[in-house]
Amino acid sequence: MTGWSPIYIATAANVTNDMPDWLFYLLILPAGVSFMILLLDLLWYNDEVRQYLK
Repeated sequence: MTGWSPIYIATAANVTNDMPDWLFYLLILPAGVSFMILLLDLLWYNDEVRQYLK
């Protein structure tokens, strides 16, 4: 399970109040990494976006 799913499940189950901060950030980390990879993939392989940004 990657992306935003773990933090959404934790929030829906209302366990984020009792959760240690390091665990909360550990659940958010895969989502941030996934977002950065998708953004880099978009900029690297999409020529139209790259031309628009130049």
